[in-house]
Amino acid sequence: MVLSQAASQADTHLQSYEVRNQCVESDILVLRIPTAHLLQRGYKAIIISGGPNSVYAVDTPLYDLQSLGCGLLVLGICYRKQTLNKELGGTKERKDVCDGQFEIQVETECLLFKGLETHRQMVSVTHGDSVDKVAEGLRCVAKSSRHIISAIAEITESNSMI
Repeated sequence: MVLSQAASQADTHLQSYEVRNQCVESDILVLRIPTAHLLQRGYKAIIISGGPNSVYAVDTPLYDLQSLGCGLLVLGICYRKQTLNKELGGTKERKDVCDGQFEIQVETECLLFKGLETHRQMVSVTHGDSVDKVAEGLRCVAKSSRHIISAIAEITESNSMI
């Protein structure tokens, strides 16, 4: 697994630590690493960490879009989930929820959540941005009781997760 650094170094290293605690080998690489390099090195998945930018900012750090649909599982955390959704034709909106822990309900049949003992999970929310319209080809696989979309995935789940 590779973690692509888009957030602060502390956040990215914390995510890498948590991945390794699950006995999954991981490396931290720069955000703009070409997908071909990831495939050549035998990576199976990529986590694109969040960041402070707006999805619509002109200076939003970009990643190699070829990583979608190339066979790698892709997990976009927070802002990166929104960016991936936008790149595929979805939209985001500003919600009035900010900072705190919230319970979400996940689809435990979804590959990302497979093996979880319960469909209810506690997550941290640190800003009010949220996926509004899910892009074509994706579906909501987790949301809060306030209808905030917490996770989206490809409908087929054969290639990548977001």
